[in-house]
Amino acid sequence: MCRTRGTCARLPIRSAQAKRFGAIFDQLRVADLATFPRTSDLPNFSWLRSVGTAVWGGNTIRECLLTTPKKQAKTTGGALLFLAAFLSDQAPNQQYTILAPSVGIAALAFDAIHGAIEADQTLRDLLHVRPYVREIESRKTGSKLAVKAFERSAATGLKGSILLDESWLLGEKAQSHKLRAQIRGALAASPTAKILHITTTSDDVPRGTWAELLAYARSVRDGRVIAPGFLPVIYEPWPGCDPWTDETAWPCLLPSFPHIADAAFYRSVIAEANQSGPDAVARDKAQFFNVTAETAMAGADGWSVARILASLTGRLTEADLFRQADSIAAGIDLGGLSDLSAITFLGLAPDRSWLVATRCWASPSVWERNSPIKTALPDFMNDGDLIPCAPGDDLPGILGLLDQARDTGKPKVVGIDPAGASQLADELDQMPGFRVVTDPGAVGWSGDVPVIGISRSARSLVTPIRTFERMAEAGRVLLSDQRILGWSLANVRLARSGAAEYLDRSRQSEKIDPVAALLDAVAAHGIVPEQMTADVSAWIG
Repeated sequence: MCRTRGTCARLPIRSAQAKRFGAIFDQLRVADLATFPRTSDLPNFSWLRSVGTAVWGGNTIRECLLTTPKKQAKTTGGALLFLAAFLSDQAPNQQYTILAPSVGIAALAFDAIHGAIEADQTLRDLLHVRPYVREIESRKTGSKLAVKAFERSAATGLKGSILLDESWLLGEKAQSHKLRAQIRGALAASPTAKILHITTTSDDVPRGTWAELLAYARSVRDGRVIAPGFLPVIYEPWPGCDPWTDETAWPCLLPSFPHIADAAFYRSVIAEANQSGPDAVARDKAQFFNVTAETAMAGADGWSVARILASLTGRLTEADLFRQADSIAAGIDLGGLSDLSAITFLGLAPDRSWLVATRCWASPSVWERNSPIKTALPDFMNDGDLIPCAPGDDLPGILGLLDQARDTGKPKVVGIDPAGASQLADELDQMPGFRVVTDPGAVGWSGDVPVIGISRSARSLVTPIRTFERMAEAGRVLLSDQRILGWSLANVRLARSGAAEYLDRSRQSEKIDPVAALLDAVAAHGIVPEQMTADVSAWIG
């Protein structure tokens, strides 16, 4: 059954305002099409009209996130929505601002507005256009509509109603938190001001204020947060929907389908991306079907766990895991100069399901050697899940968490990657309650928590990978909703060595250290005698 996430039904709007807004929007002309048709003549603009009426037809909605795939008349339609709002506002000296992430996108938005004005004699008489500064002024009310490209100064002094085009790009900029504060200030300063975010989703895992805004909008949509003044209109796949293979989902996910891009276009996009490889698949899933990277990257060679990440994720802290689990396994992956160090805890819950939480550390060289992920790392730091440290200072943090876990009496085993971990092994061997075990078949583990080396060969990793996949697909895994954990899962690729499959990454900057630590924990968990159901000592190199 076709389900749309973005609906505008049952909104508390004022009929008179709604009719006025709709009448103005219907008369606006689309200047980049032959014969300059009105929006009311084009079926691909009707959904935009519904959104605009919901937002500007009453005073209830103050902020709206509208996210759609590409090829839905987003930039042109958003600009015309804002022009209709500007024209329907009869109050004097109001300020309207469209903020775009680049000069090019700002020019597209302004050209749509300017073209609509030039195509209508009434609007030419009413509005004074200043193309050189991308500003429009009403000769009747003195109100102004400006289109700006984002720069540091553009985030200062914002007031009145604001449209943010391609919010995901704006949200990843260094000044995005300042911009978000200015937007909040604009809403607080004027009771009639409204904020419209209109955007596709990000090509990569959501970051910065964009990640925060998207998470908030989904929470409002799903009823986890009650916010009557916020309208989420999110065209994205629902659980179990794969628009890459299911064409019946297209009319639900693509509000302008098939009027701008038809089925033949999307089939050609899919065929070309499949031929080009997994990076192209992930990129085009995000751009053309609004599939966020956590699931888009689980394509041709992505890990199947990433595809169902949303269904596995929930609120879970390390303290929750320590409290709820009957027993705990820990996995540790120490990073080199360009990688993260990670400890991931695997808790066995009373119902025999698995609980997963992680913590990571990064030395300054991680920032220096991995410029593509610089914008993601501050988010993880703000979450408290990534700790910046001097080289070697990750060990005290890791040992401290193990000490906390030991105090619960629940740790059963610690699995570590032996590569570069001799200092860690020495520290653990001297730490009360832990003992390095070189022979997994040895007896006498009843006292200290055994610390076991986990081989990273493709053959050795097959079983823990498959074991975790089966648990995840059966719905018996709860992953902490840590962004760093979702990000690392999205970075995983399946690689092949002979007949064996193992997890890897396609680019050096794509960190998977929390996942590597998770597999260490899964492998170690299977080795502890009281947890074993089969002889898996071959996992250890």
